[in-house]
Amino acid sequence: MENIKILRAGYDGLDVSFCGTMPPSVLEALERGKTEAVRSRQDALVQISPRLSVHVAETGAKGGYAYRVDTGPDGETWFLKRSDTIDWNIRVSCKSAMLATLGYEGAKARLYARLKEFGAFVESESIGRVDFAFDFTAPAEFEIDPSLVVAHVNSGVREHDAKMKVTEDETAITCIASRARKVETLTIGKMPGRQVTVYNKTAEVKARGKAYWWQIWKVGEGTQVYRLEVRAGKKYLKERVGVTTWADLEEKLPAILHATLLKIRLCDPLLLRRANVTQRGYHPVWNAALTWLRSRWEDCIKGVEGVRIIVEERKRYAEIFTKLTRGLFISYANVCGVELNEFSDFIDAVASDAKYVAEEKSKGFERKWQKSADRYALLTGRFTGWPDVQATA
Repeated sequence: MENIKILRAGYDGLDVSFCGTMPPSVLEALERGKTEAVRSRQDALVQISPRLSVHVAETGAKGGYAYRVDTGPDGETWFLKRSDTIDWNIRVSCKSAMLATLGYEGAKARLYARLKEFGAFVESESIGRVDFAFDFTAPAEFEIDPSLVVAHVNSGVREHDAKMKVTEDETAITCIASRARKVETLTIGKMPGRQVTVYNKTAEVKARGKAYWWQIWKVGEGTQVYRLEVRAGKKYLKERVGVTTWADLEEKLPAILHATLLKIRLCDPLLLRRANVTQRGYHPVWNAALTWLRSRWEDCIKGVEGVRIIVEERKRYAEIFTKLTRGLFISYANVCGVELNEFSDFIDAVASDAKYVAEEKSKGFERKWQKSADRYALLTGRFTGWPDVQATA
């Protein structure tokens, strides 16, 4: 089973905190947005600058962050404190789509561009989490086999079915998720320390509708793709390997990934019976990942050009609403006692009624239209919500 092909290797998660503060005008706008989100029970659209509109959630996050701010499916999630003093008031979590398309340097530049649009003053940064993924295809006989795990003796093993809830216990370090008697996810380690996971990425893409990954991988839809992912949390980064700044991360990440894959791994299935763990070798997937780290690091930190995340997301929503609309029309017609041969005329009547409502522009219609426009504004680029808040750079 040596025919492992790496399709892409690169950042899949990046959390960073910044010591700094936001302008009072932006904090006031976010507060108004949060109030509106609570009232309407949906994320509120706030325009921070002519180039930046965001969704503000009803709730913030643990750690004193009053505001949770989303910049869209190809962007980031920001967590901001309601404070005008310089402190660790700003945290951001980069989305996997953004990291895949922009790469490390592009994502880093995007964060500082966002901070400029917010009008933020920033003194320093602190890396809080890094996820690095190797996406690969494998022969048909490939299986995620928990019996091949080689890790520290404290890494206890716990199994659970896909339908069972996972609860925290003394270590809860290794989890195995299976479906139809086939393992789909194997996770070794516990955050905010260090974690390695192998899982069926195709299953996740289909479940979550992230069709843009086929463009990133440059393979046909339906190709069976797996992922080997290394995760390093705040505790591990700070206490074990001394990573805080961008410079620390850039200098040490290759060695961190290499050391982790050597220590936490699946062994070669052909050498499993050997009593000495050190003689069991490395699984072909691990060999492929280690080879990429040694010989193709520059490719690992690059983005994939030409991937249209927003276009694919709009297409996904359009398909969802098309199916829903067709089903609703059929149900509506049957409730109204419409016969099958009368369905076409019924649709014409419904369309005529909808056109009349739109032309009348009733208060209720305009309110519903604006609410929907705000909900999907980060996909369509249309803005009908709060007035502009001009952030000062």
